[in-house]
Amino acid sequence: MEQEQNKKSVLHNIIAIFMIIICAAVIVLSVLQIFGIWDKAVNVLVPLLGLNQLGMAYVQWKPNRKIAYFNLGAAAFILICSIIIFFVK
Repeated sequence: MEQEQNKKSVLHNIIAIFMIIICAAVIVLSVLQIFGIWDKAVNVLVPLLGLNQLGMAYVQWKPNRKIAYFNLGAAAFILICSIIIFFVK
C-alpha cells in the first residue's frame, strides 16, 4: 500500500487532501444548516459537493474512465443546478 502512495504524483496527493477538506466542510455546513445556525449554508454546501465530484473525476481518471466520466457529469449537473438556484433566489 505504501508503495502505491509513493508512486502517485504530488498533484494527486494535493487533490486527495483537498477533497478531505471539502468533505469536512460539507459535514460542518450540513450540521449548521440542520440546526438552523446558518440558514444559507446550503448555498455554499452544494457547490462544494460539485468540487468534490471534480476531484473524484481526477482521482478516477486513470483507474476507471467510466466512473470519471460519470463524476464529471454529476459535477456539471450539481454546479449548473446551484448556479440556477442562486440566480432564481
